[in-house]
Amino acid sequence: MIRSLVLFTHVVGVLALFVGLGLEWIGLDGIQRSTTRAEASPWLRLIAIVPRLFGTALAAIVVSGFYLGARVGV
Repeated sequence: MIRSLVLFTHVVGVLALFVGLGLEWIGLDGIQRSTTRAEASPWLRLIAIVPRLFGTALAAIVVSGFYLGARVGV
């Protein structure tokens, strides 16, 4: 039971990492297309979310990965 929950956490962490990469890509594209500071402001707010998402995803991946690695004997 616990192994399934940890594996689920690991997979969700990887998916969150890819969502963060997508948000960063969309935000950077929006900034690049902006011509004024007012147009770029919403994109900058979107990009401000990305480091928190990356940090959470990375923590979930690493912690669950260490647990799964120790459990399997790697």
